[in-house]
Amino acid sequence: MLEKTEEYLTTTIPDLEKLVIFSDGCAAQYKSKLPFYHLATSLTMERNYFGSRHGKSQCDAWCGVVKRIVGEDVATGHVTVQNAEQMHVHCCAEYTLPSRNESTAACSHTRRSFHLIGWEEVDRSLKSAALATVPGTRQLHSLRSLGSGTLATRKLSCYCAACIADNEQDCVKQRVRQQLGSSSSPHSVPPSHTASKREHFHRLQRDLLRCKTYQEIEEVVACYKDLPYSLPAEFPQTVVDVGGIVDSTALNLRPDSVPLYPVETGADGNCLPRALSRLVYGNEQQHNEMRCRIVMELVQNRQCYVQGLGMAENEDESKKVATVLTEGSGLSMDTTTPADIDAALKREIMEIRRPKTHMGLWQLSAAASAVGRPIVSVYPQKGWQKYQELNNRTLQPHSSPSEHLDVLHIMWTTTRKNLAESHWTANHFVPMLPITDPSAEVSVDDQHNHTFLEEPCESVNVNTFYVAEWNKKNYVAKVENVSHSEDLVLLSFMQEKDGFYVWPASADLSWEPVSALKRQVFIELDLAKSSQRIQFYKIYYVSFKCTEDICEHFNSTATLLPTIAWFRQAAQSIPGPVEDCLLPCHVIMVMERMFLLKLLFLSPSSLPQKD
Repeated sequence: MLEKTEEYLTTTIPDLEKLVIFSDGCAAQYKSKLPFYHLATSLTMERNYFGSRHGKSQCDAWCGVVKRIVGEDVATGHVTVQNAEQMHVHCCAEYTLPSRNESTAACSHTRRSFHLIGWEEVDRSLKSAALATVPGTRQLHSLRSLGSGTLATRKLSCYCAACIADNEQDCVKQRVRQQLGSSSSPHSVPPSHTASKREHFHRLQRDLLRCKTYQEIEEVVACYKDLPYSLPAEFPQTVVDVGGIVDSTALNLRPDSVPLYPVETGADGNCLPRALSRLVYGNEQQHNEMRCRIVMELVQNRQCYVQGLGMAENEDESKKVATVLTEGSGLSMDTTTPADIDAALKREIMEIRRPKTHMGLWQLSAAASAVGRPIVSVYPQKGWQKYQELNNRTLQPHSSPSEHLDVLHIMWTTTRKNLAESHWTANHFVPMLPITDPSAEVSVDDQHNHTFLEEPCESVNVNTFYVAEWNKKNYVAKVENVSHSEDLVLLSFMQEKDGFYVWPASADLSWEPVSALKRQVFIELDLAKSSQRIQFYKIYYVSFKCTEDICEHFNSTATLLPTIAWFRQAAQSIPGPVEDCLLPCHVIMVMERMFLLKLLFLSPSSLPQKD
């Protein structure tokens, strides 16, 4: 058909130099081996494809008009059409434009002619299996022949003055892309002033998920390589800063050499990005951003990870680590080549771009470079010894961080229960942080003489205490969650009973409007423990009812607390009722319920001193 079309046009238009065709991208009709072959053997044809859609244009309407008119002729008995030859004869006689009775000059812009391609004229000897495959067909939107069965392909069509003259070196698009420092950009990346940070990374993740090949992933990463959003200058330093809860399972697995606390992290397949988000932002909400940053780092510096750079102290050990990481692909260390490692890493990148996909040491190493901080990979002293040796290491970023920046810690743990020692394997990541900043110094003189430190409620933070209104009364409440619409908060109320703030109260876990929050409350606690979980707060001085029952309970459950005798001595040194005493305390452990004790701020001279 293409040959017939080309023959007719060159006869009708003697000066014709090039035939440019625009069509949809139907694979069976236009984007397969045989159509590419016919295009490659024509020197005067160039084909362009519209985007992915079922394209309709003027030619579809013209064909529809002819078929409808001929159908009416058949229905009225004017003609009988039983095959293509009868259709051709009838159309040539009745529907050719200009018609026999019209002069050619009178209708120079509209022509309609009909051509019959007989069965014997179609070459069916050529088999598609004998033709080479054109890679990345779905991404191609412009093809032209270079002769001798060779095709020139382009991802985007362009008909600037240079391209029309077959001088692609001076193509306007190509010149602009070079000035921007990027390759062909089929995706639209919104500037920072028109799209929020979350929308930006959502769009990046969406484009990554659409990729069918690793080459397409590289193209997407090239479009987004200059991220308009930077990371915070300072990261959270303590468990208090991130509002975390200690992971009791990981705490039991923690090596003694790491005096940090593992923080509970969502176990939905996004655990490493969630752990990284908590270390960087203080929450897990930015885990999609962290996954995108890890993928981009692996793609942009793939050869560094093929060589294992940053995973060990010397080059030979780094290569060994990278080789070991390919064993999961069924390769032997003795026969593994750099090409095998590269192929294995590409497969991992294709997998980990998807949300809820488990990550490993390669991704931990990329995370170090993505956030610009060294990451200590902490692996429990359980399971296969080889895994312990492989995963217990410090991962360095490619660019050396400043000396004052802290090292991040991420621990391998498990969510499985009652796992046999010989079968133990890690399937989860959690961040590790100290409870409090050991360098922080707090002076009693700096505190305010109030029960709580209060600030106006301008925003809502989860795991934070507020004064909230309920039943026309004010209570201290903790924000447990925020609705998707951000107009409701799930509050856990506290009540004051006999000088204690008891939590949870009887009106616990109630959804209330955000307007119920009056002001934020900073309760200075260090550590409070319930029977179900450990949660951290800061505390410096507390007041409470000093009875022998309380003293015995404290003394039996917290070895860091003073003795009963010291309680009594302290009580006698303070003016007022004998049962009131003051305790400078670092740890409070209450086993059944969590008690938040009322703060009492006094001058340093009035504080009792322990012997």
